[in-house]
Amino acid sequence: MKATLEQVAEEALSLSLSDRSALTRILIQTLDAEPVEDAAEVQQAWQVEVEKRVDEILSGRVKTIPADEVFSKLRAKYG
Repeated sequence: MKATLEQVAEEALSLSLSDRSALTRILIQTLDAEPVEDAAEVQQAWQVEVEKRVDEILSGRVKTIPADEVFSKLRAKYG
């Protein structure tokens, strides 16, 4: 019997958070036009970027903007 989208979604939603996250990564990779040659290399690059951004925020070099302010400006600009 072929599983329906609803059945697959129901089963996926019953997975743990880490398993859903892993499944999401797998599914997103299937949508990419070109497969990632070295997923570990990409993951490492993202880790470096995240650490850099966190450091910039914690050191005060970058000022964050509260989400409410961002969304308010977007609504004002684009309706």
